[in-house]
Amino acid sequence: MIKFDLLNLSNEKEDIGAKSWICVNRNGIFETVNIMMDKIITKENNGREKILKNISNVLNSSVTPLRDVFTKNRNIPLPLILELLKFFSIKEQSMIRKEINKKIRFLKCNSNKSQKIKPVKKLSITICKIIGAIMADGNITRQIGVQCKNIDKLKEIIATIKKILPEQKFPINQVSRTRFRITFVVSKNNLDNVLTFLPKDKEVTIWNKSQIDLTDQDLKAVIDFKNWIKECFGIEVRIKKISKKNAWRINFDNKIISRILIKFFDVPIGNKTDFVFEPKIIKNSTLNFRKSFMIGVMSFDGSVSKDGTTELLLKSKILRDDISQIAKLSGFKYSKTEISDKKGRWNLRFSSTKKSRPLLLQLFEPGINKRLRLQGLC
Repeated sequence: MIKFDLLNLSNEKEDIGAKSWICVNRNGIFETVNIMMDKIITKENNGREKILKNISNVLNSSVTPLRDVFTKNRNIPLPLILELLKFFSIKEQSMIRKEINKKIRFLKCNSNKSQKIKPVKKLSITICKIIGAIMADGNITRQIGVQCKNIDKLKEIIATIKKILPEQKFPINQVSRTRFRITFVVSKNNLDNVLTFLPKDKEVTIWNKSQIDLTDQDLKAVIDFKNWIKECFGIEVRIKKISKKNAWRINFDNKIISRILIKFFDVPIGNKTDFVFEPKIIKNSTLNFRKSFMIGVMSFDGSVSKDGTTELLLKSKILRDDISQIAKLSGFKYSKTEISDKKGRWNLRFSSTKKSRPLLLQLFEPGINKRLRLQGLC
């Protein structure tokens, strides 16, 4: 069984400042953290306040949010847990990590407005469908924001970032009498470089947003995606109609869900049509999980014509070949092109005869238009 270490969702480069930390539930975990602290106090011959002060310096934050874990009823930040783990041997760290992971009931960013996210502890049918749908028809957009009181300091920051993003524009917005802000979009290729060069200054506020977006003309398919998100992560997302495109859209900002998709499943950031793929963690799993990934891809990017022709056209040859491998293992017959079409798309066409069509129904979620069209021809 493939399990995820949720402590790895913390990212010291991206989670700048206490409000950006990812936290876990206090109940069940505080006891473990408190025992860790008692052992460290004995080992280091230092008081708790001194240890927390040293950790706050490492994390470039105030000691208050760390102290509050022990003096008030606060959720527990992952960066605190990770810093405490450094005082233990590798064997002890492994045991403590497993213990804490078992007790995690929710994940939440360290702000009052943040939603509680149901933890994804292991690979599931539903998460594989979500990943397939996003690889097919969705994307994750990352936006960085920088805010400070000194406009000259902000201009210096812009000059530094422009060396990494020379084509990016950085309009300065005055959000109050004493606050100036810039926001800009980054990709996975330049995100680390940008974060490395941003100042670790308590007078500069840095945050990042992660927009998850999926659009399709089939309302039922979009409702299925909404339900998958609810089942997997425990949150409700809204569906909006895009009249100009005669389509339906889900677009929401959630750092933790985005982090899970990127960290555990290597979902690319930004425009990704040319280089999407079946994630290794799914590819190395059982056929049931791989078939669920295929259903996610086919439900959103597959097509069924009036005569029953069932095919997949993708700009990513890698993903096309991944789906063809899953199809072969699942007993489907198909043909695929070795040359892309004029639009740079790679074709995978399934054998669609009266005899094979009942099997083809398994490629799609029940109730969506593509499957209904096939059912009418069976």
